[in-house]
Amino acid sequence: MSLEEGFSPPKKILVAADFSAASAAAARYARLWADLFGASLALVHAQHFEFPPYFTQVQMKSILRETARAQRRAENHAAAWMRRSGGGQAKVLIREKPPVEAVLRAARDEKVDLTFMGTHGRTGAGRLWMGSVAEGVVRAAAGPVMIVRPQASVKPPRLVLCAIGEDGAGLRALAYAAGLARAAGAKLLSARLGKPARGGKAAGLQSFPERIESIPVKGDPARGVLKLWEERQADLIVMETERRPSFLRSVFGTAAEKVMHGAPVPFLAVPEFLPERAKESRSDG
Repeated sequence: MSLEEGFSPPKKILVAADFSAASAAAARYARLWADLFGASLALVHAQHFEFPPYFTQVQMKSILRETARAQRRAENHAAAWMRRSGGGQAKVLIREKPPVEAVLRAARDEKVDLTFMGTHGRTGAGRLWMGSVAEGVVRAAAGPVMIVRPQASVKPPRLVLCAIGEDGAGLRALAYAAGLARAAGAKLLSARLGKPARGGKAAGLQSFPERIESIPVKGDPARGVLKLWEERQADLIVMETERRPSFLRSVFGTAAEKVMHGAPVPFLAVPEFLPERAKESRSDG
């Protein structure tokens, strides 16, 4: 795995908005990265109405007419909200679908390279709409997803922390983290999870052109990553995620979920496989 194989500068960035403080923070953070990479920015908002089974055809037609008028109002509101939130100008997409499906479909239709979402980080009954939606999108997304808390600092990161496995798991995330760190002028720190490899380096780590500080993490992987974040005060955490049912997830995949829920700083989830658009953009160049 090389930097060129794992990172392609994003050309299209998507922000998922439910108009909360968390999604406003995501919008501001997305604008920061869009400016760094010269990428275009789009916003998607989901509004979904399920017809009760007892509705008549006349009632459904009336609701559909009102929905069309509501969509135009929603587009105007979303555009104004984006500007007020600090996200600036963006293409507005209103999707009549459940939230997770709306975000995934918009990312696919717009050929998005990077998606930003806000989350409150709550679990169980206290989890809010955007929290559960963010989790659903991360599990199914074809491309990288940036999760942002309401209190996130909107500034280029000084230190990027990326967790990798000693067996080479997570090198794609490390390549992506290296690309982001280079663009932001940040330092890159690698947390090595698992048993020490021969020579004291994770498999494939030596192939990176960047100078990467690498620190082994002992014990519970998620706790180790969060402890290292606390000690070094990293501004962004990057981890590879797996597209598998939860009961088949590896220790590495489970650790990524725990860190995503526990980290107070932005968390970038990089899927195991690159989206097709990233592969095509490199082959075209």
